Amino acid sequence: MFMVGNGDEPWMQEALDEVRDPVDGPGLYRAYDVGSRGRQLTVVLAEEGQERAAVVEHLDEINANLDEQYRGWARNRMFLTGPDTALADTLRREAGFELLVPRVYRRVERDSPYVFRNDHPDPSELTRQIAVSWTSPIPRT
Repeated sequence: MFMVGNGDEPWMQEALDEVRDPVDGPGLYRAYDVGSRGRQLTVVLAEEGQERAAVVEHLDEINANLDEQYRGWARNRMFLTGPDTALADTLRREAGFELLVPRVYRRVERDSPYVFRNDHPDPSELTRQIAVSWTSPIPRT
């Protein structure tokens, strides 16, 4: 979640109450576990009329933080079934490399490359595939 305001708004007061660090004026603040475990809140507190300038000032940090949160969410969702450590061990032993994929991925036997797929029976879901090859160009699978 991301909120911007000058602090006079009731919703901003509620958000600032969630921040652990002392709020000592305009700036960028974060709160954790807001409303549910793992939910993060980024708050930009600005002087009245300076909201846009405050966001622009902190844009790089805001972007990096939101990107990190999204990537963490995607990794957690991807590995919901747990990592396939047995496959990683087999690859290390047989092929000399290690790759940790979720348990729902299946290994497709090919000469080259090694292909790992997560085929969904529901066509609205994405099919994810990882290919590892040591030839160039990579053969079509």
